[in-house]
Amino acid sequence: MKKILLTALFALSVLSVSAQNSVLYKANDAMQSGKWEKALDALLPALDNPKTTKFAEIYRKISMCYSNFYNAELQNAVQQLPFDTIRFCESLDNAIQYINKSYEADNAPDKKGKAGEFNAMNKLNLTQMLSNYYYAGIFSIQSGNNEKALEYLQKFYDLPKNPMFTPVETEGFYQGEFKDNYNQSLYFISLLNYQLKRWAAVKESAPKALQADPSNARDLYNMQIQANAELGDSVGYFNILTEAIAKFEKATDSYDDQNFLHMLEYELTRKDKEKALAVVDKFVADYPEIAQSHIAKGYVCLNIEPSDYAGAEAAFKKALEIEPNSIDANTNMAFTYMNEVAYKVNNDIIKFPYGNSAAAQAKVEAVMEKEVRPYYAKARPYMERVRELLPDEPRRWATYLHQIYKNLNMEKEAAEMDAFE
Repeated sequence: MKKILLTALFALSVLSVSAQNSVLYKANDAMQSGKWEKALDALLPALDNPKTTKFAEIYRKISMCYSNFYNAELQNAVQQLPFDTIRFCESLDNAIQYINKSYEADNAPDKKGKAGEFNAMNKLNLTQMLSNYYYAGIFSIQSGNNEKALEYLQKFYDLPKNPMFTPVETEGFYQGEFKDNYNQSLYFISLLNYQLKRWAAVKESAPKALQADPSNARDLYNMQIQANAELGDSVGYFNILTEAIAKFEKATDSYDDQNFLHMLEYELTRKDKEKALAVVDKFVADYPEIAQSHIAKGYVCLNIEPSDYAGAEAAFKKALEIEPNSIDANTNMAFTYMNEVAYKVNNDIIKFPYGNSAAAQAKVEAVMEKEVRPYYAKARPYMERVRELLPDEPRRWATYLHQIYKNLNMEKEAAEMDAFE
């Protein structure tokens, strides 16, 4: 009886192996004939069969089928023919999923037989797939599916870290042919997280993108600033502002960079005075030889209420000693004097007498001459210097010079400014 039972079990084992071989034969025949859907129809049911053991090989063949699907769509895209982006993306995802399953099954600790039988081919095929998640991400962006775009671009960036590759190979991928794509993917990942308002993810991804490629620094700093603000992280908020201004205060040749710096300085004025002043004081201490650090200090002194006009004047004066032709320092020095006299007049620190009599008007003129005009006289050379430096940009000086000339009774010069307004 025992012999008969063993014989029956042996027969069942042979039948099981024969059934698996039959599935693989059918799949191979279909694949060789280019009938990839038919091959899948043969392979996928085998995964649910409790007698299936050749998972590594079956997973590998399933991956090959999906690879054929996405490659066909990619060829259509290259040839500018109609192509199905969803089929491309989903087939690629399946191909990589099953190649990973094949590797895992092929290297399972309890696997019987020769371990890693398909390692070389699986590794080769995964290497061939490396760049395709990038295209999936771009296609998804173009179709407006930011969620999927983020998923695919993150997978693109992470794929070289797959356990099939050694650390040396991983680094070689990041620094090799697709280096620019990996760097660009980090920027897109940060941007998509930002657009999807995933603020914690922005704080994680944006610094990596900035380190990889600083050409998008302004965008990436903006993302981090808002992410910290949205998360209520005041420490992180001021830290990233500090880092950003320290970087851009050295980049004063570009008008765009100047505007970005002004935005950062404005951000400081939205928060509490004590922290803002602590930040700019640190800039001055760390970069005393750079004009923009003193301009940042003057800007905060001028714009945080209550304004510190003396502090602003001292800061802009120091900036002009370092860089006499600084547009920002000259402009803001003029603003300092003009804003200070306006503040004193509006708050009755400078008092004008009432009445229309000749005596009253004489007193008004006396106040103007003694207490008001000195401020406009101080502002005048700085704003005129802005005009000399930017003769083709009257929007930067015409209105202000008109105000200065009017208050100095320079009617002819004021009238000349009218032509520019």
